[in-house]
Amino acid sequence: MMLGDCQVNMATGEISREGKPVEIARREWALLSALVQARGRVLSPAQLHDSLYGLDLDAGSNTVNVHVHHLRKKLGADVIDTVRGQGFRLGARYCDSTT
Repeated sequence: MMLGDCQVNMATGEISREGKPVEIARREWALLSALVQARGRVLSPAQLHDSLYGLDLDAGSNTVNVHVHHLRKKLGADVIDTVRGQGFRLGARYCDSTT
């Protein structure tokens, strides 16, 4: 699937941007996968935290924001939308291209 100028292979976990491989951390991949699977639905930070860390309560309260920030830097700012007061979702323009 295409996310902006990034080619994302959900089956293999490989990402390339403008033809160059993009390395993302395991938790960044988990976050991206959760957003893709949600197909445009807004996921709260708590939902994303649970999908990234499970019951590990030691993870910091802003870890989801940090992972979102890193993904935006690596994949493009429009790949993840922030819905103020609610959470995050896959960028609106990419929701139809995820099938």
